[in-house]
Amino acid sequence: MQRIADPLELLTAQHDQLDKLIARVATARDLQVRSAAFDRLADKLVEHLAVKQELVYPIAKSVISEATLTELLAEHVEIKRVLADLLWFEIEDAQFDSRLETLMTLVEGHMQWQEDELFVTLAQSLMNDQLVSLGESLNAWFDRGDTTFMPNTATEESSTAAAIAVAA
Repeated sequence: MQRIADPLELLTAQHDQLDKLIARVATARDLQVRSAAFDRLADKLVEHLAVKQELVYPIAKSVISEATLTELLAEHVEIKRVLADLLWFEIEDAQFDSRLETLMTLVEGHMQWQEDELFVTLAQSLMNDQLVSLGESLNAWFDRGDTTFMPNTATEESSTAAAIAVAA
């Protein structure tokens, strides 16, 4: 499995995967394909939010304001609330698409701010050994075996293809 040592590069790669999964859910016309993609999105999104809360934000507290941290955590709560709402709807339900649009807006805004602001601040403010340690912690989290969210394009595509094949 591909390992990305730089923690900010790893998180950005996960953002890219989440963007692709959101797009796949939004554009898939086959209900089974759409359902499989949504299930994968839900799992990966929850895992991504958890790893940031457990490993990234505690380190970020030293270089961002309490108000910024509070806002980031509030965004996580809102993203999880909308995701929970989506889980109650059937994929073909008319309300699913409007709620998915809300989720897309929240997630994309959250990720964009992190990449444009938070990650830049972390790269400029943290010592190299702190970044190395964070990268090791993130990789250890994903190496535990109970997770599937290591950015690896080939693995991602084959896993999604397998999920779609099973759904079909």
